Amino acid sequence: AFRELRKKTILSFAILFFGLHIAAYSNLLRPAPGLMAERYALSASLGFCIFLVWLLFRLQKQNPETFSWAKSKTGFFVYGIALIFGIRTIVRNNDWADKMTLYNHDMEYLGESAKANMLLGGHLADNSIRLNKEAQQYEAQGINAEAQPRYMRADSMLRAGIAYMEQAVNIDPGFTKAWNNLGSYYYLQGNYPLAISTYKKSIVHDSLNHVAWLNMGLSYANLKKTDSAESCYRRAIAIDSAYMQSYQALAQVLTAQEKTPEAIRLLQRAIKKNPRESDIPLESLAKIILTRGDTVAASLLLAEAAFVNPKNVQRLRNLADYFTRNGN
Repeated sequence: AFRELRKKTILSFAILFFGLHIAAYSNLLRPAPGLMAERYALSASLGFCIFLVWLLFRLQKQNPETFSWAKSKTGFFVYGIALIFGIRTIVRNNDWADKMTLYNHDMEYLGESAKANMLLGGHLADNSIRLNKEAQQYEAQGINAEAQPRYMRADSMLRAGIAYMEQAVNIDPGFTKAWNNLGSYYYLQGNYPLAISTYKKSIVHDSLNHVAWLNMGLSYANLKKTDSAESCYRRAIAIDSAYMQSYQALAQVLTAQEKTPEAIRLLQRAIKKNPRESDIPLESLAKIILTRGDTVAASLLLAEAAFVNPKNVQRLRNLADYFTRNGN
């Protein structure tokens, strides 16, 4: 490309055009965002197409300046290539039916990609959670014939998701997000000791990962190791004092230890710290007030939380029921 640059040849232009347009997505300077992103190669592919046409003319020993569609075999080659790749494009469209179809299809080519394994593992786990919720709803209605198959599929999907996530951390042991997600999946399985050891591996690579500290605390809490859970929550708050879930978890521990005044002060501090997400500590505070039998004050706190985050449907339902019962 550089040798023929001064001559301004088509070959030089095609190679440089391709190189410049693919450079931003080559992972040389930093990892490119996203995955299965044919769009990243779209502009660069024009350089490849120019090269391909140039090559056809060279093989046919034909001058493009004297080219005629009616008199040249090269035109038939161009038509043929366009037809083949047109069909291939249409076939590829089917792979984009949904995320599961796309990820499953492309894993054949991306088996050694940590990110691809993490994405597929995460999608399987998300579907597992969704199926579990559906199964619980059917079970609550007494429709076990619908609930049990969903429980089985959810368990199967979660196991598959864990396998892909384990593959992701095997490929890239420094993949913090994958370690953290894997710990969450062990947590969903109820395997809290394994979840804790996985979160610890995440923290080894990123000691400032407040979500990993919080999740590790939740795992300790399920094992009734309250002191360890409290330590993890406090560490998470120290790292990110605006992350409301850490305050919520620590308040639960303090309340269980009968340190209610300290829990209330903690939640009040959280409300001031991050007003945009204060619905989480407001709801926790309302629950504490409810244990004291003060439903009026608790409902006001929940109403305030509903104004902060009007998208929490269950909270709105609870408030609607409460005000209806009170004739308001």
